[in-house]
Amino acid sequence: MIIGSLFILSSIFFKLAIAPFHFWSPDVYEGAPTIVTAFFSIVPKLGIFVIFIRFFNNIFYDLPNLISWWVTYGCLCGFLSILVGSIIAIQQTRIKRLLAYSAISHMGYILIGLIAGNIEGIQSVFFYLIIYIITNICIWGSILGIKKIKFISELKNLFLTNPLLVITLLISFFSLAGVPPLTGFLSKLFVFISTIESNFYMILLFSIFLSIISTFYYLRLIKIITFEKSNILNFLESNLIVSHITKLMSFIITCCFFSLFLLFMFPLPLYLTTYYLTLLSF
Repeated sequence: MIIGSLFILSSIFFKLAIAPFHFWSPDVYEGAPTIVTAFFSIVPKLGIFVIFIRFFNNIFYDLPNLISWWVTYGCLCGFLSILVGSIIAIQQTRIKRLLAYSAISHMGYILIGLIAGNIEGIQSVFFYLIIYIITNICIWGSILGIKKIKFISELKNLFLTNPLLVITLLISFFSLAGVPPLTGFLSKLFVFISTIESNFYMILLFSIFLSIISTFYYLRLIKIITFEKSNILNFLESNLIVSHITKLMSFIITCCFFSLFLLFMFPLPLYLTTYYLTLLSF
């Protein structure tokens, strides 16, 4: 049973790019077209985690002999994901690879909420996933409005070119970092509360410490986009990188953008929705 469940969990971790099965993710993010990268970084994760939760509830916690093994394995992979995503992302110079390692880190936080093994933990997983998807729609929708961008340094004059696009990216990155008053703060808070209720204090302390470290590369990205300026020739060239965003995409980005504030001030509808999804998973 342990060997069989190891293979199944490893395949799920591979699909979710959870360390140490994450090596494909940065290369695929970088090599795929932006629209394809945006799709598989947003859409499949909710479905895969639903499968994971059903497998988790119906297999592991119905077999008490596997609980301790699963908790150890899940804690190790979750911690490695947060560690890899937080440390290696600092060294990245390409925007897609940075977002890939950011996704690896966030999958680690979600996994920690799942291994808590209680209703609050599974609810925090759904809450985190929904907020993560909303935030990534803002980020990737904004990046789709920029032509042929690879390096972070090429975004220096973006604020002078399109301030609304920069504000959307800025708020979205702050939400991923878990800065209040944005819903990204609540999503991490719920995960941490579920780990406290399960007495996983050591993994909680490491997660909070690495979360502070991961804030650095978000702030560095915001600094480059907002405050750094190139010479006048590069500025004239940078006017060509902003492309037209369709009305439908603008509407979707706008709704997701304001949701980052509204769901922080009025989290009850989302809280009840995730609680209902949690009950359906049993």
